[in-house]
Amino acid sequence: MSTARPWTLVAAITLLIYTQLRDLLTVVLGGLPAGAEIIPPVVVFLAYVIGLLSIVAGYGLWTMRRWAVILTIVLMSIGLLSAAPGLAFAPTRELQVAALIGVVSSLVIIILLLLPASRQAFRTQQAQPA
Repeated sequence: MSTARPWTLVAAITLLIYTQLRDLLTVVLGGLPAGAEIIPPVVVFLAYVIGLLSIVAGYGLWTMRRWAVILTIVLMSIGLLSAAPGLAFAPTRELQVAALIGVVSSLVIIILLLLPASRQAFRTQQAQPA
């Protein structure tokens, strides 16, 4: 079994774990900026769920599981869609920047996973006998 991972996959995993742990810790430790109290509860709940499932997906990506690619793309798409309204409608500049970071990081993770090097790594992993 080959354990070599392309840099695109390692970068996606690193960005995924870093951003999700940062977001979870910010919410759990109460580090939300002023104005965050008007964020709809469903968005906060989505942030928790996406954060926890993203940690699971990160582990799955590291262990080269195909389901983890699909889960990560779905989670990052949901995160992107839930953060996008904050670009225009967040009440403070700080929350708009946070929304921008969420959108950009989600897009970068999706793109990194869809690059040929990442896709080839999973094809190679599937082709190897168990």
